[in-house]
Amino acid sequence: MAETTTTAELIPLLDAYGEYLGAVYGRPALRFALGVHGTAAQMFPRWPRPTGRCDVLLLSPSESWARRVWRLEQSLREHGLTVVHVVRPSEPALLRLHRYCVVPREIPPRWRFLAGYAEYLLRTLQPAVVVQATDADPLSVFLKLSAEKRGVRTVNIAHAVLVPHPLKSMFCFDYYFVFGPSSIDGAIASPLRFGETKLVQTGYVLIESDFALPPAPETKTLLFFSTWLYGGSQPFARAYNAAAREGMHVLATWLRTDPGFEVLVRCHPDENPALVQSIVGHLPGVRILPPGRSIKADLARAGMALGMVTNAAIEAALLRRPFRVVFGDGVLPNHLELESYFGPRASTPEQLGDAVREVQSDFDGWLKRCDAFASRHLAYTTDSLDVTVTRIADIARGTEGFPVTHIPTSLAVLRT
Repeated sequence: MAETTTTAELIPLLDAYGEYLGAVYGRPALRFALGVHGTAAQMFPRWPRPTGRCDVLLLSPSESWARRVWRLEQSLREHGLTVVHVVRPSEPALLRLHRYCVVPREIPPRWRFLAGYAEYLLRTLQPAVVVQATDADPLSVFLKLSAEKRGVRTVNIAHAVLVPHPLKSMFCFDYYFVFGPSSIDGAIASPLRFGETKLVQTGYVLIESDFALPPAPETKTLLFFSTWLYGGSQPFARAYNAAAREGMHVLATWLRTDPGFEVLVRCHPDENPALVQSIVGHLPGVRILPPGRSIKADLARAGMALGMVTNAAIEAALLRRPFRVVFGDGVLPNHLELESYFGPRASTPEQLGDAVREVQSDFDGWLKRCDAFASRHLAYTTDSLDVTVTRIADIARGTEGFPVTHIPTSLAVLRT
C-alpha cells in the first residue's frame, strides 16, 4: 500500500532496505566494519569552507558514466549554468580522503560517513540542484536530507528503463528523469519504492541529435550487444550470470553451424572484454569491437542486432536495426517487454538461426516493431538531451512548470 514517508523517517529503514536488496550492507561482517568506520568518522569531522556557489552539482556513480555524460555537462554550461562534476568515491575512499562532516547522532553509526559526505558536498559546493544517476545507492537518502535543509532540489537521471525490480527501487529524489511511458508503468507497479519522487519523462540523455541510420536489410553482418555480469553471490546475480553465459555459448555454437554471418561484438562499458574474447573471439567471422566507439558507429555496419536483456535494444530500434534476444530461459522473462515486441528469446542455437531468418524474411514488418518498441519506452528521442538540460535549468532557476507524475513511498515488503 502506498504511503507518505519523510526522508528522515526512511533512515531507520535503511538497514532493512539493504538487507532486502542482498547488497553488501546486509552482510554482518561488513556491517560491523562500516559501523566502526562510521563511528571513527565522527571523531575527526571536517568543517570545510564553501568554495563558492554552483548551479548544478553533477554527481556521477562511476568514471565510465562520467565520461559518457560529457555532452550533458557541456550543454548545461552552454545554457549558462555553472557546473561542478564529481565522481562518487567508494566508502573506503571517503574515509581516506576525509570528505565528511559531523552529522546528527540519530543517524546510525554505519551510515554516518555517507551522511557526512552528503553534508560535505552541499556545504562545500552550495549547489542549487544536485543531479545524479544511481539505482540503489543509500547516499541518495542523505543527499536528499542535506538538500532539504537548504532548499536544494535533487534530481536523478535514469540510465535504463524503470522496471519493477528491487535494484530499481530507490526513489529518494525530488525529481526522477525517466525514459518514457513504460518507466512510469514500471514505477507504479513496483512493490518497493524507497522514498518518493516526481517522475519526469525526458527520454535517454545519451541519445545524440543525429541518432539516425538508413535500414540495411541486405547485409549479413550482425551486431551482438554483450552484457556485463553482476558482481556478488546473491541468487538473482547467479541466475543472471548463468543466463548471460548461456547466451554467449548459444551464439558461439550457432556461428559454428551457420558460418555465413559476420558478427560484431560490442562489450558493455563496464565489462571485461577478455571474458567475451574467451568464448567467441576465436571464431571465424567474429570481431570484438574496440571500446569507446558510439553505438551508432557500430550499428552502421550491421543489418540487425542481437543481445541479452539490455537497454541497448532501444537504441538499436531507433537506428532501424531489428533486435532479437539471445539469453538463457526463465530469467527476467519479457524484460523491457522485449519478447512482446521482438518475439521469443533464442535460448538454443536452432532458435537463434530461426530468429535471424524471421527478420530477414520480413524486414519491413520488423522495422514497424522497432518503431513501436521505441515509442513505448521513449517519450523523446534525438531531442532527449535538450529536454533534460532544459528541465534541469528550470529546476535550478526555480521556474519548473513541466508535467510530472507523483510516485509515493511503498514499503510494505520491508515491514512484513
